Amino acid sequence: MVTRGLRILFTTVAGSGHLNPVVPLAQALAQRGHEVRLATASSCAGAVAAAGLEFVPAGVALDGPEFSAAQRDFGTRPPVEQVRWFIGTTATPQGADLVRVAGDWRPDLIVRDNLDFGAWVAAEELGIPAVVFGVTSVMAKPVAQLLLGDVLADLRETRGLAPDPELSSLHGRLYLDPTPPSLSDANLPPMPERSPIRPDMHYGAPGPMPDWLGDLGDRRCVYVTLGTVVNRTTSVFRTVLEALAGEDLDVVLTTGSQEGLGELGALPANVHAAAYIPQDRILPKASAVVCHAGRGTTYGALAAGVPLCLIPLGTEQPLVAAACERAGVAVVCATTTAQMGPIAAPLTIPADLRADAVRSAVDRILGDAALQANVRRVQAEIAAMPSPDEAASAVEEVARAEAAA
Repeated sequence: MVTRGLRILFTTVAGSGHLNPVVPLAQALAQRGHEVRLATASSCAGAVAAAGLEFVPAGVALDGPEFSAAQRDFGTRPPVEQVRWFIGTTATPQGADLVRVAGDWRPDLIVRDNLDFGAWVAAEELGIPAVVFGVTSVMAKPVAQLLLGDVLADLRETRGLAPDPELSSLHGRLYLDPTPPSLSDANLPPMPERSPIRPDMHYGAPGPMPDWLGDLGDRRCVYVTLGTVVNRTTSVFRTVLEALAGEDLDVVLTTGSQEGLGELGALPANVHAAAYIPQDRILPKASAVVCHAGRGTTYGALAAGVPLCLIPLGTEQPLVAAACERAGVAVVCATTTAQMGPIAAPLTIPADLRADAVRSAVDRILGDAALQANVRRVQAEIAAMPSPDEAASAVEEVARAEAAA
């Protein structure tokens, strides 16, 4: 029976939004005595080392300025086209690197970010069983066939793999899904590989915090962020600042980069800004969160019991916003809709976002008792989900089944 001494290769595409969710599981497996390595872009090397894990370089770096230089019109594309471009840009180099890395090291298992399609083909090419970690929303195979089928077929052809129009291995032997039950898609077809995991996040060592952070607490605090990757939409920050300037609130805004911080200009008197503050340092102080509906920020806020004003700007954010709206835990400031497969989901065009809509949304989430009760319900759901250590047992079971086959 295999319970110790496994070699486990974790893989993610570039970006803290992909890396941070998988780190707690990687740490849990390392603590159980397994040899764990984490393969991702070189821009994440420091974060992997800070988490106490062994870093392996793989794939292309797309964070911050590198992302903007690579694709300056990314933010103007429809969400599905953003995902298709992302896969087309990342999967081929990631797959080539992982075939080399895993071919040399021969891990017993690959645990991949669900958007790491390079790892999908590498695992199949090398005959290594794969576990999938749902960093983004679960995509049913028929939807993936419709929206991504040609892109994935091209990827398989590039690696010399046989066609698989049914995408039979897309969800791996096990699919770890951190979606809280109330935010799950009730129309998702049965998926036997799917297993829940609590959406814990790794934030690393906090580093020096702004002096003003410790002084907050005399009045309600609103935390504003657009995440750490697709965060250069300065006009959205300015609209939110216009909405909240002069209100009887403390506003804490993080831009994700020093460059973004410098683009804000003069700040209203009730606003404090920083390039980055770990969520676990600011969420305990927050009465509301205004964000882009990224899963890391959204689930982190709900786990802390904080209601949300969502401004979905692209990729899977419209789907997250739609789920939060259905569950009654957020007010969505959408200006249009995006067709995401069979779902028409809320989307915000930055130029059309109005300050009065943001102000009204924040006023509502601060005063709506029913919405706040829904947030507490989802908070309890998250707390009851299996921990990363509990999910590690399910990952080990995949290895046991493979060894017994």
